[in-house]
Amino acid sequence: MDATNIRHQILMQDEFSKIRWSKGSESNLGPTTSCFIHLSLDVKEEWINGIFHNSRYAIFSIQGGKLELISKGLGMPKFRKSNAKSNEDVAAKIVRYCYSV
Repeated sequence: MDATNIRHQILMQDEFSKIRWSKGSESNLGPTTSCFIHLSLDVKEEWINGIFHNSRYAIFSIQGGKLELISKGLGMPKFRKSNAKSNEDVAAKIVRYCYSV
């Protein structure tokens, strides 16, 4: 899994531009690589005091083929852990989650 490719797939699948801001990062601690996707449904200028965590945000973790929501803003729905088969599959699940708001 590659955070940059996943972020690109998310932006490609987001037809109506519901996701207004996103960032992908990777962590290489130990033998495995973890990918993190940060996204917000609000534009950066609308964040209270310019703070990401004051927006409608979600942070996803992809590690060892598992997709998990590790942090979310107020009013954001729950997300069940799921298997991540490919970058496209991860992007589709994240976009589907964002459209459920």
